[in-house]
Amino acid sequence: MPAFDAALGDVCRSLAHQIIDDGEGVGHVVTLDIRGAATPAEAKAVARAIAHSPLCKTAWSSGDPNWGRLLAAAGYSGATFEPERVRIWIAAEPVFEYGVRAAAFNETAAHAAMTEREYTITIDLGEGDGATRFLTCDLTAEYVRINADYST
Repeated sequence: MPAFDAALGDVCRSLAHQIIDDGEGVGHVVTLDIRGAATPAEAKAVARAIAHSPLCKTAWSSGDPNWGRLLAAAGYSGATFEPERVRIWIAAEPVFEYGVRAAAFNETAAHAAMTEREYTITIDLGEGDGATRFLTCDLTAEYVRINADYST
């Protein structure tokens, strides 16, 4: 049974990725790696708030490493955390740590990472062991054009 469970998990992850990757106007597939939450449920709430934020999704479409939008969405998720404990990376690039812009923040490198078709945003909330991974995508002008140029 473990082999079947592993294979089924692989198929489900592949299908989920294909659904996101094939969306209307998708330019970037983004994995949110949320860790350090007080609970797994809070990690999922943060991921969901970020994944559903139009401001985050539009920043991703232009490759804007806007950590403020990520932190704001995490803040309205309902999860408990202190910004002074939070660290955020875009791909391998540190962008925010412990309440301020990361000392090693390199906007050019972070932007370059965001021009890739797929990348990961990692957020460590510094509150506990809760974690989740969440797959989402950007929101592009192409998506708006596709959905604005017809009527039903």
